Amino acid sequence: MKLKGDVVRSPRLRKYVFIGLLVLLGLVCLYNGSLFSTGLPRGDDSFEDGVDPVTGRFVMKRDFDDVLEDDEHNPEVPKTIPICDLRYSELIPCLDRNLIYQMKLKLNMSLMEHYERHCPLPERRYNCLIPPPIGYKIPIRWPASRDQVWKANIPHTHLAKEKSDQNWMIVDGEKIKFPGGGTHFHDGADKYIAAIAGMLKFPGERLNNGGHIRNVLDVGCGVASFGAYLLPLNIIAMSLAPNDVHENQIQFALERGIPATLGVLGTRRLPYPSRSFELAHCSRCRIDWLQRDGILLLELDRLLRPGGYFVYSSPEAYAHDPENRRIWSSMYDLLRRMCWRVAARRDQTVIWAKPLSNSCYMKRTPGTLPHLCNSDDDPDAAWNVLMKACITPYSAKMHREKGSGLEPWPRRLTTAPPRLGEIGVSVEEFRKDTNIWHYRVAEYWKQMKSVVQHDSFRNVMDMNSNLGSFAAALKDKDVWVMNVAPVNASARLKIIYDRGLIGTVHDWCESFSTYPRTYDLLHAWSIFSQIEERGCSSEDLLIEMDRMLRPEDGSSERNPPKLPFIIGVAGGTASGKTTVCNMIIAQLHDQRVVLVNQDAFYRSLNDEQLQKVSEYNFDHPEAFDTELLLSCIAKLRQGGAVSIPNYDFKTHKSIEPARMVNPSDVIILEGILVLHDSRVRDLMNMKIFVDTDSDVRLARRIQRDTVERGRNVENVLDQYAKFVKPSFEEFILPTKKHADIIIPRGADNDVAIDLIVQHIRTKLGQHDLCKIYPNIFVIQSTFQIRGMHTLVRDAKTTKHDFVFYADRLIRLVVEHGLGHLPFTEKQITTPTGSIYCGVVFCKRLCGVSVIRSGESMENALRACCKGIKIGKILIHAEGKHGRQLIYEKLPSDIASRHVLLLDPVLASGNSAVKAISVLLSKGVPESNIIFLNLIASPQGIHAVCKKFPRLKIVTSEIDTTLNKEMQVLPGMGEFGDRYFGTGDAE
Repeated sequence: MKLKGDVVRSPRLRKYVFIGLLVLLGLVCLYNGSLFSTGLPRGDDSFEDGVDPVTGRFVMKRDFDDVLEDDEHNPEVPKTIPICDLRYSELIPCLDRNLIYQMKLKLNMSLMEHYERHCPLPERRYNCLIPPPIGYKIPIRWPASRDQVWKANIPHTHLAKEKSDQNWMIVDGEKIKFPGGGTHFHDGADKYIAAIAGMLKFPGERLNNGGHIRNVLDVGCGVASFGAYLLPLNIIAMSLAPNDVHENQIQFALERGIPATLGVLGTRRLPYPSRSFELAHCSRCRIDWLQRDGILLLELDRLLRPGGYFVYSSPEAYAHDPENRRIWSSMYDLLRRMCWRVAARRDQTVIWAKPLSNSCYMKRTPGTLPHLCNSDDDPDAAWNVLMKACITPYSAKMHREKGSGLEPWPRRLTTAPPRLGEIGVSVEEFRKDTNIWHYRVAEYWKQMKSVVQHDSFRNVMDMNSNLGSFAAALKDKDVWVMNVAPVNASARLKIIYDRGLIGTVHDWCESFSTYPRTYDLLHAWSIFSQIEERGCSSEDLLIEMDRMLRPEDGSSERNPPKLPFIIGVAGGTASGKTTVCNMIIAQLHDQRVVLVNQDAFYRSLNDEQLQKVSEYNFDHPEAFDTELLLSCIAKLRQGGAVSIPNYDFKTHKSIEPARMVNPSDVIILEGILVLHDSRVRDLMNMKIFVDTDSDVRLARRIQRDTVERGRNVENVLDQYAKFVKPSFEEFILPTKKHADIIIPRGADNDVAIDLIVQHIRTKLGQHDLCKIYPNIFVIQSTFQIRGMHTLVRDAKTTKHDFVFYADRLIRLVVEHGLGHLPFTEKQITTPTGSIYCGVVFCKRLCGVSVIRSGESMENALRACCKGIKIGKILIHAEGKHGRQLIYEKLPSDIASRHVLLLDPVLASGNSAVKAISVLLSKGVPESNIIFLNLIASPQGIHAVCKKFPRLKIVTSEIDTTLNKEMQVLPGMGEFGDRYFGTGDAE
């Protein structure tokens, strides 16, 4: 959970975020509550005289590095924010389908609601920094990046296989290359674009039509090669696609340096104002344009300018089978009623054109659908606004002029747009804003020379874009800018589009719809003060900015800090909790262990409460300062030292000195109510409840309170009857259900404590390894699992019992492993007629058992996956470390399947490495392998994970070590002999 006082410590933020933020502060470029100001400099003026062009005030010139390093002006000592688990390296918080399942949202998948934004509540946010994937490299610089990217940065090659005949992308060693093809332009986007221009009879077959075509919306863009090949024509496309089964297509586009964003034509308007694009494009975008009375086509109609084009390349445009002819006929009829006309039609493509004025709408027969939108509908409202099945008519001015009245590119960039008056901005104010930002950006560039290379930037975001003048000032740089209009200034986004730029509306209290590591520079002009005025968190915004920024250098891989193992020990008053904790600490002598008592966090009583102290319930949850407790534990988890209050039970106040506690390997949190608050429980790796007889607890309490706390017996008994016993039954006893382990008789139960310590040692080893290798998954331990391990590890267990309990454990491991397979969403109807949003797991699956122990796991796999193919590999040991492949029989199509590799014991890892190498040689992607075993040694995990960091290991327990014979300790002996009955004893 985020701590409000914490500040992010990130070199990337200091160098990149503050390029847009601290330079502004250093130059004192503030608007002082007004958008425009007098004192604009002459064309030959500069910042050299130290006068800000907006405020007219003198500003001391300072070097950019000085601003960053000046402790006097940056006095606050930064604190760390934890690193997220590697599994979240591609997290998009508001497009996270795991969140949808967790929140049990009832979404209509046929309407694409599951691809729309659904943001987590503040308490469910991941308040940690997103790490890059293993092997991440500094992105290839533009323009070379248009045609190739590093595979390690986006390790997804599914599209290369699925679209191999369409030239979307090709895997070539460490790189993924983009030949420029697409579903309907296999021979290249450049030829396809020229063909479209030829169909429209544009001069020289150049689609820009002399600068009159500038803004394009590419719907279902794939990897955005269409948009990439528009850029040389001075056309900028907003390439749009959802975060769907086409793995990471928008991430590929942004990695290439091509303007793109995540989005879907679902139920809400796209976050763009009306009349923003001259052309919309759909090449086999697989959208049902006829659904819901053509509401998606009507959304395109809202976005297209007067006379705008819709280029549609799809079988419906050219195929002659009955179904496609039916769709074409219905689509033609709908667009005719919308007053669109066919501008051109050739081969696989049809181009529609919108009307230039309202004349056609006025001539329609009354009652014709779709009807015109109501006059009170705001066509520019685009943030969380539902689409409407109506036609947006032109304004009276556009109707009279029969067009948008925009200058051709590039003149439109600096010419005042006709719609300025709609937002209350004069032509003079527009020109001032343009000039101001021209000077500011020039100064930015001077300041940044010391910290960036000339080609460091390609993808730029202006987080508070106003009229787009920041982006306009970058026109001579080889960059593109995503102009973001905050919700309260969304009306200004239409001016940005009218200038020939692109952008989107967004609420910065939420996460942005993009993948991690997709922007090189963020310009954050006055955005922090705006969100703080709305009560949103600057820390959340900084974490979000860190998520969007690309790492700056080769040292971008973050080493996550080792988190402590936290144990919660609860139970009734005087149950023996502290004694149990001390016994655990004594046995964990080789670990750094710290004990934190919940009693230290009692609230100090005020004078009024002290006068009635006998009426105060010290066993009620409100008696504790839980917020302070959470703060202290969170800081210890992050590796910081904390001051624990020193509570005096005689004065009922916290006194000096406080107790200083240093970070440790193990934190034991002890107290009557440590399991009561779910936020505290969520911090714990193990939860213990000490269960002692109530009479014993009362006797201990009388002795403790009279001897240690100076109270008399009568007061102790009175308080017990009035508060302690009722609170135990109401608040403390119910927390027993949250415990992982219950210790009857408390400290008298030596056997239980010994078992707990052994279990803690095992979990500590697992805990460390799981932090080192995020691709290890240990199934959650329960008493059932612990009991089954006890039986299968026991040398005295009979073969019959060994097989029975081993099969049960194997089934659990297999089920857990299957949970790591990729899935697709599916909506079904239950027998009650209700809609259930579920998933369908990957069907291209097979098992591979390592002969012979691995064969013991085949039955469990077959029981879970009916009819699954299972291959076999036999490996022979040559000495302690050598391994020779003796035999393999694998499915012929194994390269296209996900593989569950079966071997119950991972010992040295040598056989596993050999088996995995065989699978890789057959073309199985490393990330498609899930290695299942019952127990694993740390040495085996190191051997496998270091060599194959992208496969997953699923096990039920990690043991301590190996002996000289390379057997796992404590282990379970020769698994194959015990399971198949071939040991000496048999």
